[in-house]
Amino acid sequence: AGQGLERGQAEALLQRRHRANILAGYYDGDQPLGFASSEFRQTFGWLLGEFADNWCQVGVGAKEERLRVKGFRGSGSAEVDAAAWAHWQRNNMDAGSQLAHTEALIHGENYVTVWVGDDDEPVITPEHPARAIVLPHHHRLHESLAGLRTWTDAEGHERLELFTPEYVYLYRFERSVLFIRVVDGDGSV
Repeated sequence: AGQGLERGQAEALLQRRHRANILAGYYDGDQPLGFASSEFRQTFGWLLGEFADNWCQVGVGAKEERLRVKGFRGSGSAEVDAAAWAHWQRNNMDAGSQLAHTEALIHGENYVTVWVGDDDEPVITPEHPARAIVLPHHHRLHESLAGLRTWTDAEGHERLELFTPEYVYLYRFERSVLFIRVVDGDGSV
């Protein structure tokens, strides 16, 4: 992976975090009273300082409660469809998909990471859109050139993973020092 790819994705992710915080604020009911004129605020601002109708949660909730995954079909094989459903259930994606749908409705996008776990079974994890980004392929809409996600570990270090078709690059930031470990696609270091 080139340094430009990593830097470009990281910069896009940082810009997205700011937007995600604003959208989350609206969802949580923390938005400015944009309709109020300065005269209105001056006269009634003390009455309405903590007042705002939060229709964002109602709208998102109304749509999300209608989005339920009830199974899989279309592979042409009932056995394959049943196996996909078993993986879905094993990863508690009934709840995970609700989270992913809610975040997608709030932010306009959301991601899910899927990989093979230590037991050779799929692991499915919804990712918050402020913590993940994908670089799409220019011509093939259902392919990605790379993906990036971040999180903070238990010790307070910012972690970053850059996924490419060939490699997974793992980064840990500690007191402005960058520790890098590169893991290839089969998990060996």
